[in-house]
Amino acid sequence: MTHVMNMGAEEIQYLREHIFEPIARGDAILFLGAGASIGDKKYLGQQLMQYYAAKIGIQPSTDDIVEFIDMLSADRSFDRRDFDSFVVDLLTKLSLTETHMIMARLNWREIITTNSDLLLERAFDNLASTGQVNLKIKPIRRVNDYGYNPADDEIKYVKINGCISDPQKYPLVFSSHDFANANRFYKGVLKSLENLSPRIVFISIGYSFSDPFAKMLLKKFDSYNFRNRKWMVNVDPYAQEPQLAYFSENRICVVKTSAENFFQKYEEWEQQSVEAKAERIRTKFSNKGGQTVTMPSDLKVRLGGALVQLSPTNVFPSVDQESFYRGEQPTFDTIKRHYDVVREGVLKKALATVKKEFQDKNELVPILALKGSYGTGKTTFAYRLVERLIHEPELDVLAFEVFEPEKLQVADLTKLSQLAQTQHILLLFNYIELDSNFKSLVELRARISMEQNQLLKVVMLGSIRENILERYKQQHHYANLLEINVHSNLNESEAADLVEKLRDVRLLQYRDAR
Repeated sequence: MTHVMNMGAEEIQYLREHIFEPIARGDAILFLGAGASIGDKKYLGQQLMQYYAAKIGIQPSTDDIVEFIDMLSADRSFDRRDFDSFVVDLLTKLSLTETHMIMARLNWREIITTNSDLLLERAFDNLASTGQVNLKIKPIRRVNDYGYNPADDEIKYVKINGCISDPQKYPLVFSSHDFANANRFYKGVLKSLENLSPRIVFISIGYSFSDPFAKMLLKKFDSYNFRNRKWMVNVDPYAQEPQLAYFSENRICVVKTSAENFFQKYEEWEQQSVEAKAERIRTKFSNKGGQTVTMPSDLKVRLGGALVQLSPTNVFPSVDQESFYRGEQPTFDTIKRHYDVVREGVLKKALATVKKEFQDKNELVPILALKGSYGTGKTTFAYRLVERLIHEPELDVLAFEVFEPEKLQVADLTKLSQLAQTQHILLLFNYIELDSNFKSLVELRARISMEQNQLLKVVMLGSIRENILERYKQQHHYANLLEINVHSNLNESEAADLVEKLRDVRLLQYRDAR
C-alpha cells in the first residue's frame, strides 16, 4: 500500500479505491483509539497524568501513563479506585462529535477499541432515535462474551481496556498489572483475526506513534501477529517523512490527516457515490396522482435497493402473453397488459378486507395471506389486487413490492410516505413459501409495529401456497394474520374471457362458439 501524506487529487482517489470502498461494502475492521475521542491535538495519557498529578499534588517523572500508574501503585497511599473514579469523571465530560456520528452509521465489520468512554454508544443511540443508523451496536466488554455471534444488523464493539459504565465489572486498563490481566482478552480478540479474507482492511484511528501510550498499544497489537503480514492503515496527523521507511517495513500505511478530515473526505466520496447510484436506479417513486416524488439521493438508493413501487408509471420486466399462459411467473407488467382473467368475486372480497384494515386502528400491522394450491394464480391475483387498490378513488394508497426487507428501514418508509403525501402504504411479498422470506416479512412487520407511528398505516400482502401456510401456523402463532383463498371457479363470462385469450395466442383453436 502507499502512504498518503497530503490530500491532493491523486491521494484522494487512492483513498477512495483502497480504503473508502472496503468501508462502504462492510469489509473494514476499525481499531479505535483515544485520539478520536479527545481530539487530535491532545494525548489521553499525558492529560490523565497532568490532571491527576495536580489533583494529588505531585510532579510526574515520566511521560508514560503505564509507568506513571505503576509507580503510583507501588506507594501504599495510592488508591486505585480514586484514580479510576477520576478517569470516569474526566471521560464522562467528553463531548460527542460529528466524527463519532459518522463512524456510528458506517457498515464496519467489527470495531475494536482501547477506549473506555461511552461516546460511540451515545452516537449509536442518537442515530437510532432519528432512524439514520442501519446497524445496532453490541458492546463486548469481557473475554467470555467475545464468542457472541452478531445478527445481520449488529456490529460487535469490543472494548478491550474496560468500560466506565462499570469500572468494577469491566476494569480500566492502565498499569502493567492491568495489561497482564487483560492479556487473555487481547489474545482472544486478535487471534480471531488471523485468517480473514484478503478483502478485509484493518484501519486504526486515534493512535499516533508520537503518543507513547498509543505507540505502546499498536506494538502490543502486533505482538500477537494477528495481521499475518496484512497491512494496517493508520490515520495519524503527526506522521513524519523520516518515519515512512519504518512504517513500510512494519506494513503500516500512514494516512497523514486528522480523524475529522478523514471522515469528511469519506462523506464527500459517499455522497458523490450515492448520487451516481441514484441516477442508475430506474425505479421511480410517485404519488397518487403520478407525479414524481423528489427525494434525497441516499434515501432513493436505500429504498431502491429494498423495494419497487407498483405504479402505472413505472417500467417492469415483461413476460409475453403465450409464456404467461404456459406458466411463466407474472410481473406487474402482466397486469398492466391485461393478460390475466379477473375473478371479480374473490377480488371484491380481498378489496373489502384491505380497505377495512386500512380504516381499523391496529397496533400490529396486518398480514393478508393470499393462499391457494400450486398454479392457482396467487401472484397474478396479488398484482391485480394491488392494481385495483392504487386506483381506488376513496383510498390514497401507494403500493410496493418488497425484495430485500432486511434493508428496509421504518424511518425511510415513513419519510417516503411524507414526501408522497400519503399515510397508506401497501407492501407486497411474493414467494414467501421460503422460510427466510416469511421470517423477513414477520420481522419487518414487528419493526414497523413497534414504531407506533401515527403518520403511517401499513398493510402487508403475501402470496403463499396453503399447505405451507398451514405448516407455518402449526409452528407458531401469528396474530392479525388474515387469509383469503384465491382459488375460485370461473363464471361463464370469465371462462369466455380465458378461452378468447388462449385463442389469441394460438394455444386453443376453435371455429365457432359451439
